[in-house]
Amino acid sequence: MADSQPSLTVLLSELLLFIDADGKQWEHAADECEKFSTRLSTLDETKMYLNSAMYRVRAEMHQNIVASIKTALASDEHTQTHAAP
Repeated sequence: MADSQPSLTVLLSELLLFIDADGKQWEHAADECEKFSTRLSTLDETKMYLNSAMYRVRAEMHQNIVASIKTALASDEHTQTHAAP
């Protein structure tokens, strides 16, 4: 009987796609905050730039997670393909 569960590699690939797309959405939100802030009072503009900075940090965190996992996967794949039989 074949296993109907997706492989760990498939699940991890889907998770990476999700995290990457989510990071891009955080970056887009930061851009939109900055565009919108130009129409606000100085105090509100400052608040929007603070939000934008926080969104960019979130986007960077997502990018770092994706990069770390891809590096780990590549290292693991390299180890598996070069392992002694």
